[in-house]
Amino acid sequence: MLHRRECRLLMFKNLETALLQPWPRIWLQEIDSTNAEACRRIARGELGPTWIAARSQTSGRGRRGREWLSETGNLFTTAYFPLERSPAFAGLVCFTTCISLRAALGELGVDVSEIQYKWPNDLRWRGRKLSGILIETSPLAQDALAMCVGVGVNIISAPDTDQKTACVNNLPSAASSLSADGLLEAFAECFKSELISLLTNGFDQTRLKWLDHAEGLNETISVTVGAERISGILIGLDADGSLVMQMQDGQKRRITAGDVQLIAD
Repeated sequence: MLHRRECRLLMFKNLETALLQPWPRIWLQEIDSTNAEACRRIARGELGPTWIAARSQTSGRGRRGREWLSETGNLFTTAYFPLERSPAFAGLVCFTTCISLRAALGELGVDVSEIQYKWPNDLRWRGRKLSGILIETSPLAQDALAMCVGVGVNIISAPDTDQKTACVNNLPSAASSLSADGLLEAFAECFKSELISLLTNGFDQTRLKWLDHAEGLNETISVTVGAERISGILIGLDADGSLVMQMQDGQKRRITAGDVQLIAD
């Protein structure tokens, strides 16, 4: 007899077809973390595609184990779904997510002209953080992963952190009625479209879209990689999503992980 998870994998053997289905939205009043809840559901054999969202999080998580401050009225959500790709390819979904969120804000009437992407996982407005993204994966079978794409968006309030922050409803162009529910609906549809494009067409189109609004492009930035601090000019993204910098000696250097800062920050 097939295990429940194996049955689900057979059902979702053609991922592109599965993603065209409606993605249910599950709203919870309070949860520790939407990513943690998605991981628990995956462990029970529920592979999605599904969105989980919460009115409140008690233990929100960000990239590299950082705490995500979850103030009521902001959006906390995770999409989880099966992916028949490598873990390296799964990392490219972060760029798709950034593009989708910016597009959704634009559809809802927000002037996104000054919203940019900070590598690899933030949306920022005038250098202030609006949102963050946390990608997590777990193996299902050979060449198959379960993906959790967690997104936090400051809608009505901007947490007091060690970074400059902003909230969508305080942007000059924002409609005061923008809600977490409305943003999730628009974002979920944009995300589905961009994800299918990534899977169908590869990363190049996504890469160019991201670069169109990349913060710090052709400017001097610094990147902290472990104990090393690297300075150079941000000149692009590599085919695997790595940051490409031009160093002072003219050589190019690829950055696969690190914390980016504009020199002006």
